[in-house]
Amino acid sequence: MVVWDALSKPQRVCINNGFIEVHAIQGLTEYSEIFDVLQVHFVFLFQYRHNNLISELSTACNTAITAGCDVTLTDGTVEHFSLMETDQINLSTAVAACEQGATAYPYHADGQLCRLYPAADIVAIGTAATKHKLYHTTYCNHIMTWARRAESVDELQGIAYGAALPEDLAANMEAVLGNA
Repeated sequence: MVVWDALSKPQRVCINNGFIEVHAIQGLTEYSEIFDVLQVHFVFLFQYRHNNLISELSTACNTAITAGCDVTLTDGTVEHFSLMETDQINLSTAVAACEQGATAYPYHADGQLCRLYPAADIVAIGTAATKHKLYHTTYCNHIMTWARRAESVDELQGIAYGAALPEDLAANMEAVLGNA
């Protein structure tokens, strides 16, 4: 966008912490010089927004994963399990112990006292956690692909964690998860 002030002096667009500021361009007389300056600023704005979006998507994915998931246990109750990195490691250890023959394993739901869970429940918790993490990492990969192929700031503004994916990416994600 070329901006002219009341005295018909060309202006330039600056990006300062994501905000656009307009400043007089000193010494530019040719439209091509003005265009070159503006083009650099728009490229910078796009890259700035793109980098921030990728960071936001990554953070949102990590937050969704670590928030955990609800699991219906063999007795019909539903408990919530967070999936911080240590939780994921502990849960993997618990599942491995049950797969090697343990009939129960000590674990805890969010905010609950540690107790012995039957092996079937440990495996159910592990399976739900794996599906939860796989869904979010796969979704994040697909939404970041969408962000990387965007060609304008307007396109980037329509991308946020949780948004419906474009048809081709949604179909690919469904195929990937359907075969997992």
